[in-house]
Amino acid sequence: MILKKYKEFINSSELSINESEKITINEEGKRVYNGNLKITKRHIVDGKLNIKIDIIIGNFIYKNKGLTSLEGCPAYIIGDFSCATNLLPNLIGGPIKISGNFDCSRNKLTSLEGCPKEVGGNFDCSNNELTSLEGCLKEIGGNFLCYNNELISLEGCPKEVIGDVDCSRNNLVSLEGGFEKVNGNFECSVNKLTSLEGCPVEVGEYFNCSVNQLTSLFGSPAKIGGIFNCISNQLTSLEGYPKVSADFYCRGNPLISLKGCPKEINGDFDLYNNKLTSLEGCPVKIRGNFIIGISGLTSLVGSPKEVYGNFNCTYSKLTSLEGCPVKIRGNFDFDENENDISIEIEFIKSGSYKENYWMNLLNYMLKKRIDLEEIKTWPNSFIETLPDKYKNIFKSAKSINKFNL
Repeated sequence: MILKKYKEFINSSELSINESEKITINEEGKRVYNGNLKITKRHIVDGKLNIKIDIIIGNFIYKNKGLTSLEGCPAYIIGDFSCATNLLPNLIGGPIKISGNFDCSRNKLTSLEGCPKEVGGNFDCSNNELTSLEGCLKEIGGNFLCYNNELISLEGCPKEVIGDVDCSRNNLVSLEGGFEKVNGNFECSVNKLTSLEGCPVEVGEYFNCSVNQLTSLFGSPAKIGGIFNCISNQLTSLEGYPKVSADFYCRGNPLISLKGCPKEINGDFDLYNNKLTSLEGCPVKIRGNFIIGISGLTSLVGSPKEVYGNFNCTYSKLTSLEGCPVKIRGNFDFDENENDISIEIEFIKSGSYKENYWMNLLNYMLKKRIDLEEIKTWPNSFIETLPDKYKNIFKSAKSINKFNL
């Protein structure tokens, strides 16, 4: 039943009778709508909302209506608010406070003027035409999503975000003036960053700065609670390496040095497709997979002592496995190198490699009665230090010329 005191709202707004029955007046004289409200063309007059509601206790869905203005919106939403997929150039006239999520993605926003003062959940302004975050709210209760815009700066953003931040696929050249602490993931990939100076001091989970133009890791967060991804940049060394709690991905860089690496990696260490010619400076222990395929490496000297996962050194220029980890708990993948090193692989897998690589290999081959000529890279320095009985074995194998004795 519709109370007489609310009849004026029916006549002056575009709410249906059923919708009007959900309106009450609170002690402050505010019109309160109890329930979810999905806006249709019926609610819009001259491109503006005509619902005359101050507060909604429920979700407010305002999507895909071709709207160019938020004038006429309720000021307070106790629930989620979405005005996504419209033609809005700004947020003027929009709600002041939303207890849930605020979604203004996929519009024509060039400014955040009129932005809510408070959002209890996620704030999503992705897929717009923003060049600046000026006018943005200062506090947020969830994720902050501004990816796929035209941002050149993060100035104006909240300083701390409880959830994730995604500012990827913009035109950012700097992180200065941006977020200081992010408790979830931080995504700044696919931008034009040449430095990490100004990035958050602390990131609770995943940090992704891939596909930029970084030449250094200096300025990285002091602490990262999850994975660090710097794939496809211009890094030549790992100086400035941050404190990472999980995997480290650095594929597709022109790395020539591992200077700056920590002593241990607490997950995967992925250096696939770099320009490394030496593993000097490599961590001593890797608690995940170690991937160094497609490189200029001719030797594994400097490798970790222990790899908890798989070890991949495919498509390199290795002539032997000297220096490889003493202990590999997963698979050892060595395909497409300079020499056939299958015997050395079997030697490694047998557990015969303890400390002295070439001596251990020699004893292994003698025990297995494998022709010594199968190994093409016996080093002179090793053979010259052998006791006579071992030298005689080489000679009796008629390998003098082959081994340059």
